[in-house]
Amino acid sequence: MLRVMETIRTYLQDELIRRCKTNPRYSLRSFAKHLQMNPSLLSKILRGQIGVSAKRFAQVCERMELGPNECLQLATAEERRRAFERQEQVFRELMKTSTQICDIADRLGVIVDWYHYAILELMTTETFCSDESWIARRLHITTGEVAQARNRLVRLGLLEIDNAGNWIAVSSANKKSRVEINDLTLRSLQTQVLNLALGALEVLPAGNQFQGTTILSLDSELVASAQEKIIAFQRALTSSLQEQSHTRDAVYLFSTSFFPLTDL
Repeated sequence: MLRVMETIRTYLQDELIRRCKTNPRYSLRSFAKHLQMNPSLLSKILRGQIGVSAKRFAQVCERMELGPNECLQLATAEERRRAFERQEQVFRELMKTSTQICDIADRLGVIVDWYHYAILELMTTETFCSDESWIARRLHITTGEVAQARNRLVRLGLLEIDNAGNWIAVSSANKKSRVEINDLTLRSLQTQVLNLALGALEVLPAGNQFQGTTILSLDSELVASAQEKIIAFQRALTSSLQEQSHTRDAVYLFSTSFFPLTDL
């Protein structure tokens, strides 16, 4: 079963890891042979150095015996990934000519990538360590992502690093960015949140998480009121939990979804 918004690269990475766990003697070369692909080419695809052509994409789907729906899901995710990359390329070009645009790109990056907020929250825990490798292990992200987030948070004035290398959260760190969130960045952030929720559902015991669903019929005129109440509930619950936390030893993600099934 494919994960939500899984791209062809992450799909191949997961499949290689799965096969290696099943057979310790299995290797990237073995996987490349199964895919009828040059090992060097497969290695570059897995590292994200090159993309997958339409012809190669069709070949992978055929060799992995993926169904039509799975192929469509991967193709859609690939197109959205390319759209994000094109947007990032535009931002990179603009950042060369304008400090103001650079600041906006930083703020959009914070909005899009969940781990910026997670790092700021992790800093409030009693066991926090100002070490990129430690942070990466706790949040299950790469040290490169930690370094990128650190630099971005420093530029935005949400994080300071003293002479001893200690990370210090600025008092305004809990304030949300005032940059307007457009549909593309919102979809990207929510996609990441959904993938995190799926991962938690697969690996965490029920006692360490809660994921509930309610389906109801209602008057569509009440949607705006429902959204306001959801926001108020989220703020009240998070504030209450943090006030009651005598010892902060973990960072949790609290997400709520509210959307019409009949319009889908």
